[in-house]
Amino acid sequence: MARNPSVQTSGRAGFVNTLLTNVAFLALHVISGGILARLLGVEGRGEFAEILFLPQLIASLGLFSIADLLVHRTSGKHRPSAIIRTLALKALAIALMVTILVGVPLCLWFYWRYPTQILVLAVAYFVVYCPAHFGVTLLNAFDQAALQ
Repeated sequence: MARNPSVQTSGRAGFVNTLLTNVAFLALHVISGGILARLLGVEGRGEFAEILFLPQLIASLGLFSIADLLVHRTSGKHRPSAIIRTLALKALAIALMVTILVGVPLCLWFYWRYPTQILVLAVAYFVVYCPAHFGVTLLNAFDQAALQ
């Protein structure tokens, strides 16, 4: 039985897209970590770890597993993927707004004991990190769904 070449090609393209998305996500982490480390200096290593931890935790919780649902619902014989992708994009936009509205006060409460410079840096990192994290996760979910 001969293989369908279009399925092979789309599988390779999906793999390459997923690989590139993961590389972009890793690059985002490395670049943001490098910038924060330079801004805090040698004596700010503990603050650096805390500044990275809380925004990443809040952003991960704020996704509400929408990306996993997207992969599950757009693969196989479910609804047309265009409808699901549009709904997922809207749900992620709402989740992003809620995450930022809840996360900024949480960051302020968590970092209140630190100097103002670190407080501002932590909140700014959170506000920049969340949309990037949500966007890359959504792209990764689209790629994963295309592979299944």
